[in-house]
Amino acid sequence: MTVIEEEKYQVNKGIKLAEEAQQSLDNIVGYTNNIDQLVYSISYDTLS
Repeated sequence: MTVIEEEKYQVNKGIKLAEEAQQSLDNIVGYTNNIDQLVYSISYDTLS
């Protein structure tokens, strides 16, 4: 493998890792929003 091919491989690997990290962070945001809604519902029901 040439140096250029190795660099290209490393860049593509980094891009894939960044995309996976983005998906994980998007999942965390979604779960956090769900928890926020649950806490709001519990608070609302408790005050009613």
